[in-house]
Parts: sequence; C-alpha cells; structure tokens
Amino acid sequence: MKENILIVEDEYVLANDLRLMLEQAGHSICAIVDTIEDAKEAVRQYRPTWVLLDILLHNDAMGTDLAVFLTERNVGFIYVSASTNQEILELAKQTHPDGFLVKPVRERDLLMMLDIARNKHRQHTEVIAQREMSVQNQIRQIIDSNLESAHTLELVPAAFQSLVPFDFMYYEFFYPATNLTKGNSFLRIGFNEYQVISNQDLPKVLNKPKISVQRQALRPFVADDIHNQPSFDALLEVKGLENALHHRYDIRSYLPFVITLGSIGVRLAFYNKRYDAYSAAHLSLLSAVQRSLTDLFYKLHNFDTSFAGGSGSRKKVALSASLSADQHFRHLIGNSPVWLRVLDDMQTVAHTPVSVLVLGESGTGKELVAKSIHELSSRRARPFIVVNCATLPAALIESELFGHEKGAFTGASDKRIGKFEMADGGTLFLDEIGEMPMPLQGKLLRVLQEKELEYIGGSKTVKVDVRVIAATNKHLEKEVAEGRFRLDLFFRLNVFPIALPPLRERKEDIPLLSVSFLEQIAIRIGRLPAPVLSAAATRKLQAYQWPGNIRELENLMERLLIRCKNNTISETDLPELKNTMMPEEQEDQTLSRMEAEHIITILKKCNGKVFGVGGAAEILGLPGSTLASRIKKLGIKKDTYFRQ
Repeated sequence: MKENILIVEDEYVLANDLRLMLEQAGHSICAIVDTIEDAKEAVRQYRPTWVLLDILLHNDAMGTDLAVFLTERNVGFIYVSASTNQEILELAKQTHPDGFLVKPVRERDLLMMLDIARNKHRQHTEVIAQREMSVQNQIRQIIDSNLESAHTLELVPAAFQSLVPFDFMYYEFFYPATNLTKGNSFLRIGFNEYQVISNQDLPKVLNKPKISVQRQALRPFVADDIHNQPSFDALLEVKGLENALHHRYDIRSYLPFVITLGSIGVRLAFYNKRYDAYSAAHLSLLSAVQRSLTDLFYKLHNFDTSFAGGSGSRKKVALSASLSADQHFRHLIGNSPVWLRVLDDMQTVAHTPVSVLVLGESGTGKELVAKSIHELSSRRARPFIVVNCATLPAALIESELFGHEKGAFTGASDKRIGKFEMADGGTLFLDEIGEMPMPLQGKLLRVLQEKELEYIGGSKTVKVDVRVIAATNKHLEKEVAEGRFRLDLFFRLNVFPIALPPLRERKEDIPLLSVSFLEQIAIRIGRLPAPVLSAAATRKLQAYQWPGNIRELENLMERLLIRCKNNTISETDLPELKNTMMPEEQEDQTLSRMEAEHIITILKKCNGKVFGVGGAAEILGLPGSTLASRIKKLGIKKDTYFRQ
C-alpha cells in the first residue's frame, strides 16, 4: 500500500537512507525537514500518512514536542532514535507513538515497524470510533425513551463517562441578557453510580454559601479550554466552582464545552482528580457527537422547568445503562478513583477487537481483568484460553502455542493443535509475557501480524482469528532497554495498555474487598453468617502495604475464617502485619522522607500552590508535572501542607 511519508531528521545521510528504503518499497516521501516548525508546515501542506520523527534534533529540540500536534490531526508517527535506554523509552511512551525505530535503521526493521504502526493506528482509530458509536447509541436511547424526567436524568452521566472521563460533571442552561439558569451536577461515587445534585443545591453540598461560575461567551471550543496543570492552578486563584471542587473532592483538571439551543446556551463542565486528564482528543469527541448532544439537551431543557433560586435536590442513583458491564465486573470490587478508571478502560476496549496489555504487580488481578474483558466482548461465546509463559519450560512454549505435527520432535507421538488454534474466534491470554524467551518472541510477532501459523514440523499454514490479551508484572520498557524483550513486539502488544494499581494505592477499597472475600469464603466452607471486621481491624488492614496485593488479602481472610470462631473479627485476631523492608529499601525510605519533608516545607510557604508563578515547582526548579508526580509517589497528603 503506497503511503505518503514525512521524514523529520537532522542527519542528512540517515534521512536519505530512509527515503531510499521507503521509495523502493513503493512509498512516497512528501518532504524531509529537520526542525519542528518546518515539520508542522509540511504536515499542514502535505497531510502525510506517517511521520518518521527523530527524538533528539539539533539545537536541543525534541521531536516529542511535535507529538500533540500530530495526534490532534490523527497523523501516525514513529520515533527514530539512536538509543533505547529506559529514559528515552519512558519519554516516548508518554506521547503514545505508533512505533519506535533504532538507528541505524535496517530496511526489514523499517518495513516491519511500519506494518506494526499501521495495525496499531488502525486499532486505536477503531477504539475511538467504537466509543463514539456507543455514546451516540446511548444518547439516542435516552432521547427516544418515554421515561419520566427523573429517570431520563439518571441515564445521562453514564453516556458522558464513556465519552469524557470525569469525577464531577456540571451542566447548566443559561439565557443571554438574563440571570436565569438551571441545571444539574453529577458526582461519581462508584462504577455507574452517581450522586445527582441540582445546581441550586450545590453550594450546600460544597459547604460554600455562594459560588460564582465563570460563564463562557458562546463561542467555538479552542485548545486553550483544556485546563490541566498548571492551567488549572490559575483557576484556583478565583474563588469559584473550580476552587471549591478542588478543596472538597481534590479535583485537579477541568474541561469546559459550550453548545447552543437557538438562543439558549448550555455550558458543560467536566472535572477530574487526575492532573493531566484532558486533551484535544476529548474536545474532538465532544465535537463529533455535538448534534446528538443538542438533541439530548433540548429534551432535558423541556423536562426541567425549575430555575436557580428554587428548592434544590440531591439523590444517589445506581444506573442500569450498562447492566451487562456491571454483571461482568461483579468480581472486580472497588470504588476508588484509580480502580474506577481501570473499569472504564475495560468497558471502553471490551467491544473492540484491539490487543490489550494488562500491567500490574503479582496478585493485582490481571487474569480476572482479562477474563472480564473477554466476557464483555462479542467473543464471549468462544473460548478464553490461558497460557502462563513463566511456568512452561522454554522448549515447550512454541509447541504449546502453535501446535506440532506427529514426529516433529522426540516424544511427539501424535499431532497436537496449539493454544492459538484452540482460541480461534475467542481470546488468548498470554500471562507473564515478559518471561517469553527472545527466540520465540519473533515467531509470536509474525503470528500476530500475519494471523496465521505453522505447526512445528509442518509446512501448511493455518489461519487463526484470535484476540490477544497479554499481561506482565515486569517493566517492559526496562526489559526492552536491557535487550530482553523485542521493541517491535512491545509496540504490537501495547495497543491499549491497562495498568492495575497495587492494593497499597487503593486502600479505600480494602473494606469492600475484605467483606466480599469473607462472604464468598464463608459460603464455600459452610460457615454462615460470615463474621464482620471491627473498625480497628479494618484500620490495621489499611495500614499494611500488602506486597502480595489482593491475593494476599484473600488468603488472609480465608485463614481468619478458619481460625476465628467469633462473629466479629477484632484487631487482636489479625496476625502481625509488619511493613518490612530490605536494607536498601530502608535507605531509600530515609531519603524519600527527607525529600518529602523538604517538598512539604516549600508547599507550606506557597500555601499549597504547586504550579505557576510563585508555586512550589518554580521554587524547586522542577517542571510542575514532575513535582505533582513526586507528591503522589511520596504519599504527601494535602492536609499536611495546605491551610484553608
């Protein structure tokens, strides 16, 4: 397939080599440039299919600075770098490239990576299209329903959540040349579970007697409307809604959007606890469904006859709009923000055919997540086949995956089909993919790309239709940097990554998980009713770091049920839960404590301001995003440095 390619490279010899290889393969080179500004101009002029982008350009320019520009225009890009050290790979990963090439570039590697990037870009586009179609369908169902106004309102937040992720959402009808407004807000409290708050009642919920919301003029959206950090920090200087939400719910980013219903304006506002939650892609999605949104808000406007100043209302609603997802996620317990984001990602990707890479420490539930994605997908009636790459001997993995002919090797007394063929039409879960031997990684890549395989000892190709979900507890970028994992296979698998948080980062879920395990195990061993945990026992469980994660918690609950004969499990019934560390970890903790204390001191001087002029990041000489990341990693809580 002939494609139009732009090369951004400041080494003339390499740029010319890339041009020759691509032209010989039948592609067209629209331009070769060596600066970011020239690259932007070439993209505008030639609209390339692909950009080959050097990461380190002359005059200390970074190719990664072009990534957002390309992403906004849906132009695929592949990085070219002389290094695959972990720092470079981490930097590249943050901008979501379609591929990565290492200098010097061989023709075979170039064409293979283009094929991988093409597949990844196509799958990413399918995810976006699926999300847009799903939202359109949900909105259309709401519009066409004959439900009463209250029930119609309850369906709204789930539709928007799959479009623009939020922890708090606000909408308001406003009327030019008047002070009249009406609308509602939604506070997320669980998966498909929201508290509906009328905007009249919002000041009471936030413990603020008066909130000023800065209404936008009715105008088209622009990129400047994306308020991640540090832009969001500037909004905190105004004592308005953003400030109140930040202090009440730890909101850190904000995305507004305006639509019109004739002479009536509708202001939408999405708020998230992540400091980098929103991008131009979210504005593009909102714009793509704007006609449906207009129809939806016409219906809501006609339902709602109350204006600001009347009596407010608030209620908690559990939505049934995604009942199928709820059923398949019933074993995935938790309401913490980090866990809800995992469930959102699973629901988004399940109905697409794309590859998924599940990342997480041992015991975080990677196989359960993979199986839930399969059960929610269109492949649910077909097999879900599991292969643990860490437990199979290296000599047997190839036979296990691809099958073998009779007599292919010593002991092969019969023909045997492999796991790929067993999973045909369904899902193949490759657990601990980071343990796969290097020689086999190339063969796996070929099967993933060609969708066909050969038995060991055979010559006939077998077509397979398999969705692959891979999982690992390893840092694959580090494995690539140290030569233990293929870069091209990493990009082929890493189409839609889902990172599972360790239990120590979702401690608010420990009470729910503990109760669930106690009830399940009590049924299994015939000890009913299940005992309950005392408040002191729960606090002790939450204070522990859980190196074995959810699996360790489940095992502990089972031991407690067997040993404890009382109806209440008290703190004294728990074994000693010591957060032990190795000597080097103790040294790291000492250094981390010193770093945390220094950051807290600076934050106190800035009254909690992280970003912007006079903020802690400026004083410490750090990028704001870096400081925010350190604050999170060190576990620094807002109440240790912020004075109301």
